[in-house]
Amino acid sequence: MLDLIPAGHKVSLVRIPVGAPIRKYGQPIGVAIREIQAGSHVHGHNCVVGSFDRTYAVATVEDPAPEAADVGAGPRTFLGYVRPDGRVGTPQLRGRHQH
Repeated sequence: MLDLIPAGHKVSLVRIPVGAPIRKYGQPIGVAIREIQAGSHVHGHNCVVGSFDRTYAVATVEDPAPEAADVGAGPRTFLGYVRPDGRVGTPQLRGRHQH
């Protein structure tokens, strides 16, 4: 990571040039107003919500993003737990505002 990313905020996995769409789960969520380096915080200082077509297809990807390990992230982890039967879960964080 190049920046300190607050919990619930987005981080770019790839370099995003100025004017390019910013995608989350394959869907456009904004447009880069300055170049965003891989590993950088994505928020109002470097993106805006633009006018663009939405397909509303769930979790589709036109150009798949590289795996997190490809940008030097190390092993993958998540804030969850393993249940006795082997399934996993995540804690419900009530009252926490997500961006």
